[in-house]
Amino acid sequence: MQSHYLSKRMVALPTRGMLALLAAVAFCLRATRMGRLLYAVSLPRLREHRLRTALTLVGIALGVAMLIAVMIVNASIVRGVSGTVRDLAGNTDLQISGGASGIAEALLDTVRQTPGVERAVPVLQQTVSVRDKHARGERLLVLGVDMLSDDDAQLRDYGSAELEEIRRDPLVFLNSTHNILLNRAFAQRFGYALHDNISLATSEGIQQFEIWGFIADRGIGRAFGGAVAVMYYQAMQAAFTRGQNIDRIDLTLRAQQELSRVRASLSARLGAGFVVEPPAQTGERVSRMLFGVQSGLTIASLLALLVSAFLIHNTMAISVAQRTAEIGILRALGSRRRDVVALLTLEGSLLGVVGSLIGVGFGAALSNLLLRLTSDALNQTYLEVGTTTLALPASVLVAGFALGVSAATLASAQPARRAARQNTLSLRGASLVTMPSSQARWRTQDLAGALLLTAAWPLPLLQPIGGVAIGAIAAAASLLAAFTLLLPRWIQLVAWLSARVLQRLMSVETRLASENVPRDLGRSSVTASALMAGVALAVGFGTFTHSFTVSLKQWIYQTLPGDLFVTQSASMGGTSSRNVPMSLSLYEPLRALPEVERIRRTRIVDLPYRGYNIKAVSTDLSAYSHRARLGLLEGETQAVVNGLRQGHIAVSENFSRHFHAHVGDNVELATPSGTRRFRVAGVYIDYTSDVGTLLFGRDTYVRIFRDERVDTYELYLAPGANAQSVRRRIFALAAERYDLNVLTSAEFRAAINDTTAGIFGLVRVLELVALIVAALGIVNTQYANVLDRKREIAVLRALGMLRKQLSRMVVIESALVGTAGSSAGVVLGLLFGHLLLRHINLAQTGWYFPFRVSFASMAEATTLTVFAAALAGIYPAVQAARLNITQALVIE
Repeated sequence: MQSHYLSKRMVALPTRGMLALLAAVAFCLRATRMGRLLYAVSLPRLREHRLRTALTLVGIALGVAMLIAVMIVNASIVRGVSGTVRDLAGNTDLQISGGASGIAEALLDTVRQTPGVERAVPVLQQTVSVRDKHARGERLLVLGVDMLSDDDAQLRDYGSAELEEIRRDPLVFLNSTHNILLNRAFAQRFGYALHDNISLATSEGIQQFEIWGFIADRGIGRAFGGAVAVMYYQAMQAAFTRGQNIDRIDLTLRAQQELSRVRASLSARLGAGFVVEPPAQTGERVSRMLFGVQSGLTIASLLALLVSAFLIHNTMAISVAQRTAEIGILRALGSRRRDVVALLTLEGSLLGVVGSLIGVGFGAALSNLLLRLTSDALNQTYLEVGTTTLALPASVLVAGFALGVSAATLASAQPARRAARQNTLSLRGASLVTMPSSQARWRTQDLAGALLLTAAWPLPLLQPIGGVAIGAIAAAASLLAAFTLLLPRWIQLVAWLSARVLQRLMSVETRLASENVPRDLGRSSVTASALMAGVALAVGFGTFTHSFTVSLKQWIYQTLPGDLFVTQSASMGGTSSRNVPMSLSLYEPLRALPEVERIRRTRIVDLPYRGYNIKAVSTDLSAYSHRARLGLLEGETQAVVNGLRQGHIAVSENFSRHFHAHVGDNVELATPSGTRRFRVAGVYIDYTSDVGTLLFGRDTYVRIFRDERVDTYELYLAPGANAQSVRRRIFALAAERYDLNVLTSAEFRAAINDTTAGIFGLVRVLELVALIVAALGIVNTQYANVLDRKREIAVLRALGMLRKQLSRMVVIESALVGTAGSSAGVVLGLLFGHLLLRHINLAQTGWYFPFRVSFASMAEATTLTVFAAALAGIYPAVQAARLNITQALVIE
């Protein structure tokens, strides 16, 4: 008894808090006539039905919270990326880049001689792992700059007293290639002092760097969340095996020089392969890489808010149905129809205001967790965003609040208009949400649903705009609206089938439940619509995920058939932003192992191309005559391999779609020595980049890009060799020098799958929120049904129905609503999956995945939804069983 009392208190406390906030907002509106009416008429009703009001507010708050959290995270990541680019650029006017392989230092003279250029300085950049006891596992952005020159001093302020000392006498500092300056706040946090050593994973393995000074936590020291170190660029070239290459050139213009003219002049001198752009555009280009993930999260969060709108629509419809007499009295006292509409719509807006206020606060708190999850997923796949703090722009909070209030207002408008149609005073409650029971007569709603369903089919054929499949998105919205309008018919069909198919097996309570569900189609359909939207989201993304995962696995088995994979700092080599490439010095010791039959060296780098960052993959071509295979869409294997040996390239399927490149075409790329043209020898299936991938033979890549480093050593073992034994020997051979990961083929593939699951896992969280909000709708609806059917329930009890039978009847009703909603959601989800795969994903990434039904996601979503629906019916069932028969039978 005491535990029951405590549980009631735990529920009552937050409910009282929400009601108090509701009363406070309503009190503030008393200055207007409609506000006084709201305070006097609506507020007592909301207080009377505390549970229903609380569930509605929680549903709105959850929907708004998820939307706010996603918007905050998106804004924080974009701000983090843009802020890092801006802080690193300093006073730079233009930046010249040529990809992760770098550009030749000799091009500095060409840039400096360009009319209008005042100064040009070299920059190297590498993110590495700290491997000592102080900050083991931390990520550090190492920047190589000409910090001793006057030109660099004009671009960046390091705020370092130690650097000023070094500039006065630089010889000792330049005598070593392992001297750095560290961010002061980072050093203090992890206990580093002047002239301490810090261990970093580099291309030559784990090396010790001596701390010669500290930089201030502003400007360049603020980039990447403050985890920044600076060293002389030529020392970094030696320590990180960069040869004579640099990553980019930062430059400023002379006074009165027009930026566009100088930019055009530089592009003409360097060639089309190089990117010459202001730092702000560099940040935009990097942020563009994240568009797919951000848009997916935003769509899922908007759907959660949509489910909340279904909930408030249901709440207002129930409220109207239970207040027939009250509304009739208002009309009899002279209230106009528009007054009734305004009052009830304002009541829904009031719920939206309070729920959105709670949601904004909860969303701001939730965004911390979501930022960590999103950052971890992005760091493993796209790039290290270096975002540690949240951006809380007022515009995001206002937009989330406004969307929540707007959704609540729009959702309450229809019940309000239906209430205003009353012309006579009624002393008995009537269900305005009950729809005609006739299954033969077609209604306007059915016709509208059929028209929307028909209109959805041609919409995906519209051409994408800016890489966004607007037509497919419009088709998805049209399908959702059509299914919502046609759902009452579907509920009738499900109830009819359950009554016919299970007639002999059904108990009395099951038969009564199947008859009760279609009686209040308005309530049932709105509740089932919320469940349908949640299930459709789960099945749609589940179908997409399953289709992508199966295609990815097939591609991995085909293209990466090695027995062991050796990488440094990351388990996925060049496909991970955490990877640190290894020098070629590890190749000979690995090849000398007696169990190793063949080694395939792979390097994956970023290349700028037409405003995007694409991937360039170089590998040993001998692998394609051994076990690896190219999944070619254009070209024949031997001809393509021969073309790669001759210096040509192969382009991925999505690169071909995005940039209209086919066999025989030429692609212009930036190389360390300038822009070069490469002939396309073939088009192949590849999932390395969602923008595009270029495949080079390793010999061609090393010769042209002057980069011998290796991201992944893929080892092919002799028949009968023990992979675990070889792994132990590799660790004994090089683990002390390198920060190695040595994975078997199964572990390597599992690492890729886990990373992919991390991205999709974020959407799963939003799916769960949508289903939770929908489950709140079940509680709301069934509890209202119990209140409306007191006399009917009392009659059943008087005729001998047991309490447990009555409880089962209410729970079965909930399960039937869940069944109708989930089954419709499965069909809608499969259509969503088709649109995602065939149109939205194809326009955004260029990848085509065969449509594969995910029976697991269908079964999971359906089981979870029906179970959640039945579970949500327990509380109303208990309340129904506790009704006092005598009081309920009294005729007022």
